[in-house]
Amino acid sequence: MRKVLIYGGRNFGGREHALLEIFLRNGWEVYCVPGNRAIQERSNYWMVTPNGEGVQGLINYCQQESIDFVVIGSEDPLVEGYADALRDAGIAVFGPGKQAAMATEGSKWACKKLLQEARIRTAFAEMFTRETLDDAIDHVRSYDVSPTHPLVVKADGLCAGKGVTVAKTLQEAEAAVRACLEHGKYGQAGRTILLEDYLQECPGLERSEFSAFAIVNGYDNFILTPCAMDYKQTKDDDQGPMGGGSGAVSHPYFVTQEIETEVREMVWRFMVVLGKHSIDFRGVLYFGLKLTAAGVAVVEINCRWGDPELECLAGLEVQGLDKAMYAAARGATLRGIEVQWRKDQRSLGVVLMDQGYPDSNRVQKGYPIYGLEEAARIPGVQILHMGTGRDNGQVLANGGRVLFIRSVMPSLLEASGAAYVAAECILAKTPRLRCRGDIGLFGCHDSEI
Repeated sequence: MRKVLIYGGRNFGGREHALLEIFLRNGWEVYCVPGNRAIQERSNYWMVTPNGEGVQGLINYCQQESIDFVVIGSEDPLVEGYADALRDAGIAVFGPGKQAAMATEGSKWACKKLLQEARIRTAFAEMFTRETLDDAIDHVRSYDVSPTHPLVVKADGLCAGKGVTVAKTLQEAEAAVRACLEHGKYGQAGRTILLEDYLQECPGLERSEFSAFAIVNGYDNFILTPCAMDYKQTKDDDQGPMGGGSGAVSHPYFVTQEIETEVREMVWRFMVVLGKHSIDFRGVLYFGLKLTAAGVAVVEINCRWGDPELECLAGLEVQGLDKAMYAAARGATLRGIEVQWRKDQRSLGVVLMDQGYPDSNRVQKGYPIYGLEEAARIPGVQILHMGTGRDNGQVLANGGRVLFIRSVMPSLLEASGAAYVAAECILAKTPRLRCRGDIGLFGCHDSEI
């Protein structure tokens, strides 16, 4: 039986749980580092602790157990060069090396320059550092910030999805700039920022952001998955602070075949520029996109699967995603590999989060979560663990985003209904948790709901 090790970095969350689901479905032996004891162990799945620290510990364990394939879930180890070290040891890795990770997600400014070189539509931005704080403030004050003309403030480095502020007032924009450059809110990741124009929604759409994922083998081809739409704000109607994602749906109704064709062209052009700079990308390119009046524009590019989008996509996959990832990891051709999807179904997921999320200083951990068994009995519902643990048989909260309640049904209305019935089973017995109440409703067409 084929073996794969899934590495989650500091945490084994919802994205890694979805990867576990995909590989088990397709007949692999799966080893998980660090694993999550709240996820029931079963045949062909083990949580393991390598003998050794960091990437060398992973290499030692893979060599000991004859594992020749590693999937890295999160961005931090990719930017730190884990994929390079594993490849140097002869182990195939789904995930880009340090150079490619830095050029895409590790630095938003570096990625912006690549997008401009590829002539891919994206928002205009300027870059500022701690040394040019006064210039950044002058830029903000000259921008005419308003609710209809927001200014986007982005930390350049990795901030776990929390380094972006869509400022709708001058005071909010200036505070976001000072938080990064003056007060060090995001540490080294926020020492450089981008001040970026806000991409306006396409007229007639309540929201038009979506995500596309391209499995890339580094040189000659890619496989595009179904698109997804996540909900980054933590409160209904896209209000409240940005988080890592409060829910997701797939496939967004407004992403037509014509738009998918435009997305494919974007991916090709971006791959050409990566090749021009000898950037070898083997993994998944995550395109954060927005449909504007002028067409599809890139909001961001990441170097790993989206979380929580992958949790949704995993519910739609029938077979073949494992083969695509394994081929890309080896740098082998993707031609002839077919990934099958449940095209007659819609996937929707609701994140149950701690009341304090996304403020890490207010997030509580260690409390018991009740109602899981009752929720899991709702037809069409699966529960994925995002930030949990287990002690003496009891599942405990262990993060800001705690659970992903997924439902796969023929329509978003059915999927939303089932997911929220299941969510209520848990929320009624675990009052410390909360969720958005409009996943699959806000930003979706009447025909979908």
